[in-house]
Amino acid sequence: SEKKLGCLFGKMSLEIGHESPAFKLILQAFFEDWMQALSQIYEAKYQPEFAHQLANQTMIEMEGASILMQVYDNEVIIENCCKKIINRF
Repeated sequence: SEKKLGCLFGKMSLEIGHESPAFKLILQAFFEDWMQALSQIYEAKYQPEFAHQLANQTMIEMEGASILMQVYDNEVIIENCCKKIINRF
């Protein structure tokens, strides 16, 4: 069976982020850039403050779904998460 990899940056955050302050800053920058990109996408439909909230919620949902997909070995979890996010548009 094919192994589901999940989120590389999420895994690195859990495994390495707490051990290296310099690397933690790189990980934080990655997630901040991702949130900024999502915010800009959501701003096409929503006011900036709400778009930022949705971007934050999207990141939380995606990271959580990525972990649960691996725990339960069930890709439907991440697929359902993606459908929910897409339906916001």
